Amino acid sequence: MTPEMVGLIGLIVLLLIMFCRFWVGPSMILVSFIGSLILTGWDPTTQIIGSVPYSQTANYTIACMPLFILMGTI
Repeated sequence: MTPEMVGLIGLIVLLLIMFCRFWVGPSMILVSFIGSLILTGWDPTTQIIGSVPYSQTANYTIACMPLFILMGTI
């Protein structure tokens, strides 16, 4: 299956899941995990799931955003 076809099917499944009033974040995680599993296999997918969330939250700019939101709320 081509990556474009997997992406199109993933988008359709994501919209269907969200129309069933499921949370946006977990539905995006689920669809992206299954799409990555189809395209790359089990081992690369588990490595991506283990490393990408930490590398994104360890970024200084992203880590400061909740503080600025809190300061704006106060």
